[in-house]
Parts: sequence; C-alpha cells; structure tokens
Amino acid sequence: MITSCFPKGHAAGALYTALWSVGRLSDNDLRTFHRDGTLLSGHPPARGIADIPFVTGSLGHGVGLAAGLALGQPQNETAGRVICLTSDGEWNEGSTWESLIFAKQQHLANLVVLVDQNGLQGFGTTSEVADLSPLADKFRAFGLTTWEIDGHDQAALTGVLNSTAIPGPCMIVAIPIMYRRLKDTFQKLNVDHEIIFVNDCSPDDSEEIIRLLSQDDPRVLGISHSRNFGSQAAFMSGLRIANKNSCVLLDGDLQDPPELIE
Repeated sequence: MITSCFPKGHAAGALYTALWSVGRLSDNDLRTFHRDGTLLSGHPPARGIADIPFVTGSLGHGVGLAAGLALGQPQNETAGRVICLTSDGEWNEGSTWESLIFAKQQHLANLVVLVDQNGLQGFGTTSEVADLSPLADKFRAFGLTTWEIDGHDQAALTGVLNSTAIPGPCMIVAIPIMYRRLKDTFQKLNVDHEIIFVNDCSPDDSEEIIRLLSQDDPRVLGISHSRNFGSQAAFMSGLRIANKNSCVLLDGDLQDPPELIE
C-alpha cells in the first residue's frame, strides 16, 4: 500500500486528476473544480474527501506529516510506503529540514520524498528568492539516498519509485516483505539457497522479526550487532557465515529489488 502526502497544494488539480484516475472521484466531481461550493478547491480541502487526510496551507509541514505517517505504519501493522511530493520553494522552510533530521534518526525506510524542482515559487524564481542550489547535495549531506531524474520521464520516475527508500536499519515492515520476495525469487530459480539477515543494532523490533522468521524457515539465518557498525561491516558479517557457492548482497530497505537476482 502507498500512502501519499501532498504539501504541494497549488498543484491540487493534479491530485484530483490522480484520484479520478483510480475511481476515487467522478467526472461530475471534476467538473466542479474551483467553483463556488466545490470540494475541489484550489488547495486540497481539510475534510470531505476521505483520500485527503491533511489540508495544505502554510508551507513546510508536508514532510513532517509524511514522516509521522511513516513512523505510524509499523505500529498500525500497515505495510507499504509513504510518498511525499513537495515543491522546491518549500525547502526555504526550516521545518522541512527538521523533518529530515527526524526521518533519518527514526530510520524511516518506508518514506520517499519527491521534489518538483521547477525553479519557481510564489514571488519569483527560487534562485531570486532564496537560492538553495545544489539542492540534491544538501539532501545527500543528511545521509539520504538521493536521485536526480527528469520528472517528465515516467519510465525513469517509475524505476526509482519501484526501488527507492531512505536508507537505514530495517523497519519492521521491510523484513517480512523482503523475505517473501526473496523466497518467491529463489523458488522461480529452483536453487538451493539461504537468507542471512544482519541486524545492525536497529532500534526497532528487527531482531525479533528475524528470530521468528528463522524459527519458521531453517534457510533463514540472523546476526545481531552489539552496536551500529555500518553497512559494510554488516555485509562482512553475512559473508563470514555464508555457506553457498555464491553470495548476493542486498540492502534491507528494499532499495535493491530482490527480483534482480533473476
């Protein structure tokens, strides 16, 4: 399941069209867009449309709301990702950066943030008002995996969304999903295999999830580090106990699709 957060309120028309395309809004609903008494106002409404949980308004809150949704998914036993679309001008707001600090600290591997870098904001161009270029480098400085793609290239955008997550220790929902996808892949290939999960001192319940999987499936092995040693040390721990003829290294946050093994 994908939950969308849409702080880029001035692009509400695109949001309504997306909801219409999946049957959430009717043709008649769209005909009322921006008219008196409509639910489809110039900014997404606070209430009246079940698929729009938050109203947009003051810029800078969308990433924080999305981070809260991502944090709550494991607690609500909800699998999937939260995707947040922002404008580039919105990053002039300090609360967006505070939200990134929170997302990184909480290891929200199920959160993806999209930035529409069109160079425009309410009072001029982003370079004239408050230049943040190069914006992508600032995201990388926060330790976030960052892609720069042409937003009009649907194939490129889909490719990234199908494999993207903010890196960090595995979230609860990521481990079972990765396990199922790995099992499906190995069954298609009909090969002898083992699956080694390395818990690099994740603060969530990853260790317990791995333990339960290994109880149910003897092909699953688990390692837990005493502290966070980093991804390279985690890979080495797995390699040291691997017993098969070859080994494939994958990040546990699903940024490397298991199906690539095929």
